[in-house]
Amino acid sequence: MRKLLTFDLGGVCFFTNLAEMNKRFTQDTGISFRPTNGGTYHFYYALDRGEITVDEYFEALKEVTGSKKSLHDLQEAYKKAYLETSTLNQTLLNKIGAFRTRHRVVCVSTTNRFHEQINGERGLFDYFDALYFSHDMGVLGIDFLRKILARERFSMENVLMIDNDAEQIANGRTLGIETILFQDNDQLVSELGKRGLYAS
Repeated sequence: MRKLLTFDLGGVCFFTNLAEMNKRFTQDTGISFRPTNGGTYHFYYALDRGEITVDEYFEALKEVTGSKKSLHDLQEAYKKAYLETSTLNQTLLNKIGAFRTRHRVVCVSTTNRFHEQINGERGLFDYFDALYFSHDMGVLGIDFLRKILARERFSMENVLMIDNDAEQIANGRTLGIETILFQDNDQLVSELGKRGLYAS
């Protein structure tokens, strides 16, 4: 039976070290893209929902940090730090590509247009039949999943969701789809095998 396999990006298809990324960004720009008390600036979520542009995000970052850097310099420093501190999970990506011979494989990611651009340039999306990003669909969380499932039109019993985010996994279960909480490649291959899913 042909299934819909949905794969998250960060923490599954590639791995990143956010603290190290911010450290390198700070070294190059003199500012942090995270608040000094931790957490995430509220306008970052607006970027993930597609409510503001990439330029507007960096304008907001300049305003809260008092940076005198140009938008171009901030964006180039961010992109450089992002690429230096993240690595593609090539072993898994090769398996994902092989699954496409028998199943529909889609990327499902809470992400923004800048991250999409960076990852597209390094070929991350070549392994998927379709791409779904929160910034394009304007929603996050369970509503994001609902929209994707409505578009794909697979019966719930033929959907399998792979994600490393426990909250999003819970959202998937709430919607009645089967889920795998990703831990590492070996665990995922084992879990897929238990379901009779093997890369050809």
